[in-house]
Amino acid sequence: MTLWIYFLIAPLFQFASLTSCGLEEENRIVFQKEGYELPYEMFEPEVVFELPESLKEISGLTILPDSNLLAAVQDEVGVVYFINKIDGKVVKEVAFWGDGDFEGIEAVGEKIYTVKSNGDVFVIEDYLSDSVKSDRIKTFLNKDANVEGLGYNETTKKLLMACKGIPDGLDDDQKNIYSFDIETLEIDTTPSSYVNLQMVRNYLGSEEITPYAEKIMDKINPDEGGFTFAPSAIAQHPITEEFYILSSVGKLLMVLSAEGEINYIEKLDKKILPQPEGICFEKNGTMWISSEGKKSGNGTVLKYNLKNAR
Repeated sequence: MTLWIYFLIAPLFQFASLTSCGLEEENRIVFQKEGYELPYEMFEPEVVFELPESLKEISGLTILPDSNLLAAVQDEVGVVYFINKIDGKVVKEVAFWGDGDFEGIEAVGEKIYTVKSNGDVFVIEDYLSDSVKSDRIKTFLNKDANVEGLGYNETTKKLLMACKGIPDGLDDDQKNIYSFDIETLEIDTTPSSYVNLQMVRNYLGSEEITPYAEKIMDKINPDEGGFTFAPSAIAQHPITEEFYILSSVGKLLMVLSAEGEINYIEKLDKKILPQPEGICFEKNGTMWISSEGKKSGNGTVLKYNLKNAR
């Protein structure tokens, strides 16, 4: 097998508790290609910001170019929330549309793009002024596709729209990622990338599924429910050009190479990330992830430094 199973131990297959986050010991399950190392410790966020009640259902997350501001949307209303990345405080709220299931957000140049679960893309201009301009672009995608992730491919200069669901008439064992041209405001009808069940099986080792691989497969392909890996966020790493994909279902992180091959899968800790919904990177590689709040808990934004920068 060309991949190996990587565990850090304290004790057997256990991670020591992170007292700063109030965590109990948890199993950590990581699959990575031989020689590959994720440059982040997913069990050790540098900072955890608790958000106000208005962002309990935070979904998409992006960072504004050359600023100290993150921008986020939540599931129920067309408002962009600007968050100071230094102290985690919401410093401004900008309404750009009415009610709706807004799932992803991406800042590119002087514009912000958001997406609804039905595939509608919104272009927001002058987003920090008192006269916000916004336009809606319909795409061929619909609520069956259930678009949740919105990122940006620096190579192609196109937005990436990751589908949690399955567009009409397509195989139910594949989740597609589509490209949206920000110049022509048109979406490519052929997916630019995808993740399917066979890719995951091949990566985990189809001939010898270990008990640990079974734990991953239980989250991706349970006995009932089909291919349940469900992208909730996507972002391209600014240094490696890899694509980081979160799946809130199953609490998984998957990293794809620039060519679309699986490099890494990790089962995330639900105590740290109860419902991971957004991801973005700073130019220096610092990673930010947003998570919805569960039950009485608030939404959170977490900061992860590169290992060599810790």
